[in-house]
Amino acid sequence: MDSFRFRLIAALVATLALAGCQAKVTRSPCPKGQVCVEYGNNAEAASLDPQKANLVDEATIISDLIVGLTTDAPDGSPVPALATGWETSADGLVWTFHLRDAVWSDGVPVTADDFVYAYRRILDPQTASIYAYLLYILKNGQALNEGKASPDALGVRALDAHTLQLTLEHPAPYLPEIAKHQSFFPVPKHAVEKWGDAWIQPAHFVGDGPYSLVEWRLGDYIRVQKNPRYFDADKVCIDRINYYPTPDAVMAERRVLRGELDVNTMFQSNRIGRMRQTMPDTVRTGTILATAYLSFNTHDVAAFRDIRVRRALSEAIDRDFLTTKLLRAGQKPAYAFVPPGVANYPTGAQVFWAKKTLAQRQADARRL
Repeated sequence: MDSFRFRLIAALVATLALAGCQAKVTRSPCPKGQVCVEYGNNAEAASLDPQKANLVDEATIISDLIVGLTTDAPDGSPVPALATGWETSADGLVWTFHLRDAVWSDGVPVTADDFVYAYRRILDPQTASIYAYLLYILKNGQALNEGKASPDALGVRALDAHTLQLTLEHPAPYLPEIAKHQSFFPVPKHAVEKWGDAWIQPAHFVGDGPYSLVEWRLGDYIRVQKNPRYFDADKVCIDRINYYPTPDAVMAERRVLRGELDVNTMFQSNRIGRMRQTMPDTVRTGTILATAYLSFNTHDVAAFRDIRVRRALSEAIDRDFLTTKLLRAGQKPAYAFVPPGVANYPTGAQVFWAKKTLAQRQADARRL
């Protein structure tokens, strides 16, 4: 696809939170004295393997089952999780992480070797991980993923059971940010080697996070239960979560309104006006790091090889109309590929004609 892509809109994640339960609703019974959440999660999970999953909806569940070196603070910034702290070499290439005492849900200790095993596994071409490229930041990461280096050459070492050392290809002060991602999670070496791909089944799943996988009914729900062996278990206030696939956003909206779901992580944005009337205390919106855009077929359409044509079409589109009149839920017009809110990215970076009015841009388009 051409580098002069047409930028459109920064998308929204929209969440429905239950305002209050109603009578005659269908909910899974919650054990007496426990706190349970019925969670609408959009899509059916295809995998709960952190190195093979690729959907946000899968990551929602996985991040409740497994934690890595860092995790999200309430404001989204990285804070220590399994790592209690770290040091960086003067040249920014060597990071040394110190791991807390933690155990997998079966009681086996979590060690630095689980991270070494995980990072070699995700970069193994046989794993075919969609997110392997994120670990190209590690020395020889890309070479290993392309079959040009041995696992031993990867820039990851277990100095001892509680000390993990990462050597990078280049300085990356944002490493604590991306270490929050599932691709940097450890996996239980002992369980994966014993069960192979079946390790993610409830009977075999082992995690180090706040919840344990107890049930997975395809097309119905995935159930997780509070993990008493989690290192911060005393701060986990919800005892059980049922995750339901809710591909029909309108049906999910009705289920929230009836009290069958406590949360649904998406709604049809052009219905937001109606929802604010029918359940005014329920709708929550917030921007996410996503940009929708159109790309031009420069291979088959000769006119699109001319940058003036591509720029003309991009300038002529009324982004404000699309975001405020069609989508309606607070989406923002985008004049750059990188959306606002990316950590450590300069604000205000956008195409040079972004400040022009629509009439000025359309005049430019006609001239071009």
